[in-house]
Amino acid sequence: MHPVNSHDFGPEGMRIIYSTDGSTTVNGHIVKQIGDTKYVVAPGSISPSHANTYVTVTLATTLAQVGALPANTATIQVSPVPVGNSVEHARKIFGRKLLTVEGNTYNWRKTTAVNPGECNVSGDWNTGPDSDGFSDTVNV
Repeated sequence: MHPVNSHDFGPEGMRIIYSTDGSTTVNGHIVKQIGDTKYVVAPGSISPSHANTYVTVTLATTLAQVGALPANTATIQVSPVPVGNSVEHARKIFGRKLLTVEGNTYNWRKTTAVNPGECNVSGDWNTGPDSDGFSDTVNV
């Protein structure tokens, strides 16, 4: 499987909730992917001057971990279709698919999932148009 496109990270990309100490949670953004389940994340600004705030986290693999994030563990919330289903939590994300802690596989989208078998990934998505006039609302 292909890694996630780096354009889906940063302050206009996926949101991630993580803990560095096992008791405090932080809402942040992904800086880069370094493995199928491992990410470098930032609590706020993403720039070389803020690199000292970055940490490496691994996605939670069980509901117990999602409920009480251990140190250096994270979760990415997803909303499966049909809308109104409960929130699930990604345990592995690839370029076009993701696996959840809850045991499901979905094609993921930024904001436009409408078909069964799809989910929206929580994020602060910039859906355009960009400076060249292109709008980006779907990744698959």
